[in-house]
Amino acid sequence: MSGDEQTGTTTYKPDWQRKPTADQMARYYPERAQREEIGGSATILCKVGDKGRLTDCQATREAPEGYGFGKAAVRLSAEFEMTPPPPELVGKKDVTIPITFSVPPSPPPFELPATPAQLGLVILTGLILLGGLLGLTHILRVDRQVDI
Repeated sequence: MSGDEQTGTTTYKPDWQRKPTADQMARYYPERAQREEIGGSATILCKVGDKGRLTDCQATREAPEGYGFGKAAVRLSAEFEMTPPPPELVGKKDVTIPITFSVPPSPPPFELPATPAQLGLVILTGLILLGGLLGLTHILRVDRQVDI
């Protein structure tokens, strides 16, 4: 007879059914922290509902303070789902979830070459007939490297 059977208690080991995607993490990222390119973290304490959804979440820690990572983590909790607990434990089991918000890398800035010899410019002009109307078209293409 196992310990659970002897004591009459039910064991519940929560596991992930669904975690937020990178896009969802970005959507909940605190605005000021994103503007200032600050990363952070938060820990939330939640109950697990009957379908595995997190309920009654509250932030127990955030770092750095003042950037809204705790509030963002609580809002993000809507995107998590865990294995549902047994009926007698619904809403009675706490789970602690650490969440890290990492600043997404910025794309490299677009730079034009310093000298015109490194830049190729092509302009195509033509006529096009669409629906019985004649129109003038211009196509501009810039090539980054041109050997002269």
